Amino acid sequence: MLAPAQPSLPQAAPAPPGALVHLWRHLVRRPVALVALVVLLAAVFAAVFAPAVAPYGPTAVDFLNILKPPLTPHHLLGTDDLGRDELSRIIYGARVSLLVGGVGAASAVGIGLLLGSVSGYFGGWLDTVIMRVVDVQLSFPFILLVLTVNAVLGFGVKNIIISLVVSGWAMFARLTRGEVLRVKHLDYVTAAVASGASPAHIIVRHVIPNVLAPVLVLGTLQVSQFMIAEATVSYLGFGVQPPTPAWGNMLAEGENYFYTAWWLMVFPGVSLLVVSLAINFFGDWLRRLALPG
Repeated sequence: MLAPAQPSLPQAAPAPPGALVHLWRHLVRRPVALVALVVLLAAVFAAVFAPAVAPYGPTAVDFLNILKPPLTPHHLLGTDDLGRDELSRIIYGARVSLLVGGVGAASAVGIGLLLGSVSGYFGGWLDTVIMRVVDVQLSFPFILLVLTVNAVLGFGVKNIIISLVVSGWAMFARLTRGEVLRVKHLDYVTAAVASGASPAHIIVRHVIPNVLAPVLVLGTLQVSQFMIAEATVSYLGFGVQPPTPAWGNMLAEGENYFYTAWWLMVFPGVSLLVVSLAINFFGDWLRRLALPG
């Protein structure tokens, strides 16, 4: 006698992939963004662990090996007019560029996010004052404003970061204000107001988290602009001063040797170009991920 058929149990739906798995799948479908991420990670690794990665110190002088071309034994990218190893100086120069770009962009995002949120949420005379300051600042060419502020503050990495933040926060404030105007009348914000939550609580808990994505995407793209601005200021002599290696002052030092020692300008310039492009491509991927369509 056959046993009665057992009723089939419903199959559990497969668990959705985690956030990291989703990000990885989204990334591997875009090889350009994946290569950009690899380049960025390599640059950050080299900058953080420069003493262990660089074959020589950035200021180690060797007068017996002056202006050696690339692929010279013990000097893969050649040497400069003082016999300093070019590869080591590029690795240490990455520290300056990434520090200035990363810290400068993060600080500008923080200030712009705060002032833009306050301006958009409260409106009135406060909004008018903040936005007029933004309008005035954005009317100046960015690099000219950076040069002016840096000339007033003096030389050094810290002053370059300050000048970039002072010059760059306004665009983030304007973008944040526009996003705040869009979300502050939505239902969840209205419900928070009706429940008696303070404006500070509403801005921090309900407004900023919902306007953060486009601001962070712009901030990522701004890192490369800050790096290029630092290189420009250092190239013109208003930024990082020799003997501290920075890609901008390395370009300035190699300018006089362009026809006899081309590598002194080409390799720092290519390094700045490659890292900046990697940041832009990775930022574009973040934009597509955070702001689809």
